[in-house]
Amino acid sequence: MDWPWVLDKTPVVIGTLRDLVVAGAAVSTATVGWKALTKWRDETVGKRRLEVAEETLSAFYQVQEVIYDARAPFIAANEMVKEEGVTDEVAGNSAYGPIRRLRQSFDHIRDLRTKRHRFAALFGREGTKPWDEIEAVLNEINAASEAILMLRGEHIPAKDPHAKFYQEQRQILARRMDEDPITPRVDAAVKEIEDICRPVIRAALRT
Repeated sequence: MDWPWVLDKTPVVIGTLRDLVVAGAAVSTATVGWKALTKWRDETVGKRRLEVAEETLSAFYQVQEVIYDARAPFIAANEMVKEEGVTDEVAGNSAYGPIRRLRQSFDHIRDLRTKRHRFAALFGREGTKPWDEIEAVLNEINAASEAILMLRGEHIPAKDPHAKFYQEQRQILARRMDEDPITPRVDAAVKEIEDICRPVIRAALRT
């Protein structure tokens, strides 16, 4: 064996091996760091999705109750008292009752509206259709109230040619056991948001 040659090349070999070890350690560290970052990011996104899912579903439940209660068919006398900015004639009309109730619970409605864009950012815009349905329902209730108040349609006789129209408006304002055009739509909107949010909540409970 040519020992002088071996001794001459040993530092080069050792240096090369050292460089390989250092490079390998750097790659290993980078891989571990990337996995840790990915895990942290996934956990963070998962927590945000869970938080938004819980808050959104809760907000829909609250507005579901608000709309249900606002359409209670019986309007008590204390619900027809004077109100600032509203004429006595309107305030004392039962057709104004549902609108008054909705205004008193407007914080819940506004809270639901503010959650739409954050929900879309995490779950996609296609998942925000239930908001559209709730807004449509609220607009229809408001329009029905205005139609009866402005056109004085609260006591239209059955023989009147416009009687069917006013009957439809009253069905929008007050829920009934049958022929309720509002409650099934609200329930369907809530069910649609449940189908998105509940799997996220259930998955979190299993971990």
